Amino acid sequence: MKTLSITIALLAFGLLVAPAPAADEPQGDLANFQGSWTAKIEESGLVISLEIDGKAMTARWTKSDGTKVETRSEIRLSDRTSPRNVDFINTKDASGDKIQDRLAIYKIDGENIDICTGGPGADRPTEFKDDGPATLMHLSRNDLAKFQGSWTAKVEKSGLLISMEIKGKAVTAKWSKSDGTEVDIRGELRLNEQARPRTVDFSDFKDASGELIKDRLGLYRIEGDRIAICNGSPGSERPIKFESSDVGSPTILMTLDRKKN
Repeated sequence: MKTLSITIALLAFGLLVAPAPAADEPQGDLANFQGSWTAKIEESGLVISLEIDGKAMTARWTKSDGTKVETRSEIRLSDRTSPRNVDFINTKDASGDKIQDRLAIYKIDGENIDICTGGPGADRPTEFKDDGPATLMHLSRNDLAKFQGSWTAKVEKSGLLISMEIKGKAVTAKWSKSDGTEVDIRGELRLNEQARPRTVDFSDFKDASGELIKDRLGLYRIEGDRIAICNGSPGSERPIKFESSDVGSPTILMTLDRKKN
């Protein structure tokens, strides 16, 4: 009773509060920037692959002559300005040469981000349009980002339910066999979103005993918070269309639904 009274008193004075987020955990708009993105330059059509982890950003693209470019930057946001500001600072190319800072503005629209940036060392743009040295680009999350999180996968023919956790490229899958045996396998997924249909490989999987499982090659399509996957059996060829044969066949069709918190 005494402990309960102390707890109530602390609550009354606001001395018991929820734990604060970790100091290095991205907050506010920075949290919205996290993950993998495809950035498309409006005027030129150039496509840039972006990876943002905390304040660190890696950008990769291919020039018209086939030269591959990679730069690494730090991003610094100010979400209290209007329009909101983002600076790309401490940028270096693959050889370690420093590139002048780029000052930009941004706006977030759901799962998309628009950024208008001045050229290296140029003034910050004041509006979202290509004008002089300013460059307007549109960021959309790539497919790997859409795979992130907790899923329930249902195999079409058998009705088997699989619990899946995907973080980065790492996958953990767990399910129960008909005899009650628990299965836990871990590996990684590799996506090719340029292929038609898009392809997914489940590679380097191991079971709980550490035994290696042959790769599964599949197809996928994304429908909102649902992902359809058609897989071949371990070590078999990739299916060519979304269909499942009879139970026990080498091809299975499964649907992933995002778990609700």
